[in-house]
Amino acid sequence: LVGQEARYRNIHQAAQNNRESLQRRLKKTDEEAALAARALTNARSAETRTQGQLAEKQEALRVLERQIGDVRQQLEMKSGKLSEQIKQGQALDLERNKHRSRYTTLKKMEDNYEWYRDGVRAIMQRISPEKRAQNGIRGLVADVMTPEPGYEVAVEAALGESLQYVLVDGQQHAHQAIDYLHKQSSGRSGFVPLDTFRPLAKSAAELPPPETCLLHHVRVEDGYQHIAEALFRHVAVVDDLPAATARFNRNGVFQTIVTRKGEIVTCQGAFVGGGGDTTAGILAQKQEIRELASQIQTLDRRIAGAREIQAALESEVRTLETDLQVLLTEKHQTVEEEIDAQKKCYRAAEDLKAAQRHHEIVQLEQDRLQGEESDIGQEIERYHQVLSEIAGDVEQTQNQVATASAELE
Repeated sequence: LVGQEARYRNIHQAAQNNRESLQRRLKKTDEEAALAARALTNARSAETRTQGQLAEKQEALRVLERQIGDVRQQLEMKSGKLSEQIKQGQALDLERNKHRSRYTTLKKMEDNYEWYRDGVRAIMQRISPEKRAQNGIRGLVADVMTPEPGYEVAVEAALGESLQYVLVDGQQHAHQAIDYLHKQSSGRSGFVPLDTFRPLAKSAAELPPPETCLLHHVRVEDGYQHIAEALFRHVAVVDDLPAATARFNRNGVFQTIVTRKGEIVTCQGAFVGGGGDTTAGILAQKQEIRELASQIQTLDRRIAGAREIQAALESEVRTLETDLQVLLTEKHQTVEEEIDAQKKCYRAAEDLKAAQRHHEIVQLEQDRLQGEESDIGQEIERYHQVLSEIAGDVEQTQNQVATASAELE
C-alpha cells in the first residue's frame, strides 16, 4: 500500500506539474488572443479607413469628370464663337480693303485731275499750290459745291462744262491763266472771277421757288454762295422729264428745268437727254469718295470693335484651355491616388483576412488548452480521491499492525 501510495503521489505530482505548465501556456495564449483581437480590430479599422479614402477619390473623380465636361462644353461654345468672330473680322477686313482700293483709285484720279480737261490739269498740276495762291487761283467750281446724295447728276447736267471752271480772284488772274495756257499749249479752260461774276438778269418772280430750286439741294463752301447763285439759281429740279415738260409749259417764265436723271429742258424749250454714257460724273465720283471715306471709317470702328471682341474671346478660350489642362492634370493625379487607394484597400482586406485567421487559430488553441486544463483538473481530482482512499487503507493497516504487535507482546 505504501508503494502504491508513493506511485500515485508521483502521478498526482506529475499531473500538478502538467497543470501548471498548461496554465502558463494558457496565459500566454490569452495574451496572444488579446493581441490577435487588437490586431483584428486595427485591421477592420484600417479596411474601413481605406474604403472611405477610396470612396472619396472615386467621388472626387466624378466631380472632376463633371467639371471637365462643363469646361469642355464652354470651351467648344467659346471656340465656335471665336471662329465666327474671326470670320466676321476677316470679312470686314476684306470689305474694308475693297473700299480702300476703290477709294485709293478714285482719290488718285481726283488728285491727278483725271476727270478734267487738259487746260484744267495744266493749271492745277503744273503750277504749285503756292504759285497758284500768288496768282489768285482759288480752285475749281466742282471743289466748292457738294450736292445732296441723289442730286449729283442733276447738278452736273445743269452746270455742264462750267463745273470744271477755275475760280480766280479777279479778271486779271483769268487773263494770266489763259496766257499761261497759250504759251504752254496746254489746252483750254474756263475761269470764274469772284469779284465780277454775275447772275442772269432775272426778277424774283422769274426764279423758281426755293423748295424747287436745284441750289436748295447743294451745300456751297463759305465765300462762294454768290457764284453758285449766279450759276444755277435759275435752275429748277423735278423728278422726271414729263414733270419738267409740264412745268415749262405751265410757268411761262425764263427758267431751266433739270430732272434728277440729268435730263434738261432749257430756258428756251430745248430738250437734252439720252443714255449710253455710263461713266460717273465728277460730282458723283467725289460723292463716292466721300461715301467710301465714311464707309472706311465705319469699317475701321467695326473692325476695332470686332478685334476687341475677338481678343476677349481669345482670352476666355485661353483661360478655359488652362482650366481644362489644370482639371485634366488633377484628374490624372486623382486617378493615380485612386489606384493607390485601391491597392491599400486590397492590402487592408488581406491583412484583415490574415488577422481573422490568426485570431481564429489563437482561439482554437485557447479552447484546446482550456479543455486540456479541465481534463487534467479532473484527473488530479481523481488521483486525489485515490490517494485519500489509499491513505485511509494505509492508516487502517498500520492500526491493525500496531494492534497485532501489541497482542504478540
